[in-house]
Amino acid sequence: MPKTQTDPSGVLPFPKELPPLPDNGTELYDSIMQMVEPELVSKELPKVRERLKAEKPEEVKAHARRYMEAFSTFNQIMKQSEKAMHKEIKQFVHTAYASLEQTTNAMDAEKITQLEETFAEQKAVKQKTPEEIMREADKAPDPNIK
Repeated sequence: MPKTQTDPSGVLPFPKELPPLPDNGTELYDSIMQMVEPELVSKELPKVRERLKAEKPEEVKAHARRYMEAFSTFNQIMKQSEKAMHKEIKQFVHTAYASLEQTTNAMDAEKITQLEETFAEQKAVKQKTPEEIMREADKAPDPNIK
């Protein structure tokens, strides 16, 4: 049986390294069960009956206990894996959202800076007061403007 470590809560045994995500349920089962009890991987299951027929009743009982423990460990690893994966996914989504938020905030800040620069340029152009506009309205039209 492979060495295991205890999860942070100190409750369940957990493999040091999890295998890569398998393509289907059988591969997932085999990848975990190979670490727990290699005699119970999917390709070996059909051979179990033949192996047990050749053994004494005490040995069969010992194997049965070992197999039950293996399935119990398998279920614990699956539950812990699901919890860990769920937690990692939530953390990733949070990080991705925060990163996207920072990017959009940076884009917004850039747009605001551009608008401020545009306003500053417009302020640099002397704005006419209402009195100046009224005086110009009273003047005769400029002959050079067509």
